[in-house]
Amino acid sequence: MRIQISNPKTHKTKHISNKYMKFSLSCSKFIRCFSPSDALTPNRSLDGEGGDEDFRVFAYNELKAASQSFHPSNKIGEGGFGSVYKGRLRDGTFVAIKVLAVELESMRGEREFISELAALSNIKHENLVKLRGCCVYGAERFLVYDHMENNSLSHTFLGRVQTRVKFSWAQRRDVSLGVARGLTYLHEEVKPRIIHRDIKASNILLDQHFTPKVADFGLAKLFGDDDSYVSTRVAGTLANTLAVLVDPVLNGNFPAEEAVRFLKVGLLCVQETAKKRPAMSEVLKMLTDETDSSNFEILQPGPIPDLMDVKIRSRRHS
Repeated sequence: MRIQISNPKTHKTKHISNKYMKFSLSCSKFIRCFSPSDALTPNRSLDGEGGDEDFRVFAYNELKAASQSFHPSNKIGEGGFGSVYKGRLRDGTFVAIKVLAVELESMRGEREFISELAALSNIKHENLVKLRGCCVYGAERFLVYDHMENNSLSHTFLGRVQTRVKFSWAQRRDVSLGVARGLTYLHEEVKPRIIHRDIKASNILLDQHFTPKVADFGLAKLFGDDDSYVSTRVAGTLANTLAVLVDPVLNGNFPAEEAVRFLKVGLLCVQETAKKRPAMSEVLKMLTDETDSSNFEILQPGPIPDLMDVKIRSRRHS
């Protein structure tokens, strides 16, 4: 199947071939997102069409109204592939609306749109952001998510000292464990398995209870069951660094043994030799002290550009 997109200004067209659609994705969701008749008509659920009843094709006019014409005051985030706006739907529900502009020559924006649909349309987990729906309008693509009241880990936690001091050790531990559970689900439980490739503080969202949600799957890749080691380029920005686990603003108010364990696990995950890095399920067990991390030899960390090999447990051996 080939999907044609057109630029309303130049009338040029390009096609997206099957190679971008080899995902565990409901075809009805994908095709309905690209239906021209959806641009201005009321939104509707895809229940009964092989999809999730919570996933909707939104009308452009509804998203425009919800965000007050994408007013700058409603902008809550911006990344390499587009901006994110807070919106309020007609039923009063608050959502986050990601706007992606498609560049016809490079297909930048389109690939990210499809990757997010492929990765999130058929999966649910407490620690993954929920995709509510989509909209296609001309050369623009829109993805609609649950709104996260506490923004991102980068915005809420890695900001000023006055902000960081509000985070107790228990909250930091719970955020770390939540992210680990989300990644374990992506790497080892969902089929096909998903490698995010852009984990950083700005892509970890926090809901009203500070439950972490892994977000921004625009660079994600999906892999089959036979891969136990996946070599994949680190596709995100290299600005994400290893944060100091024991923040001085905690003023010693943390269990030292647990903090040291978290630090050891972090070092195990960035060892220079990829095969020595633990799978995410092993990471989770070490973080929760189900597995003793003290018996593992920690080798020299690898340079950031060399952190390319992602270890995922093969289903054949699980």
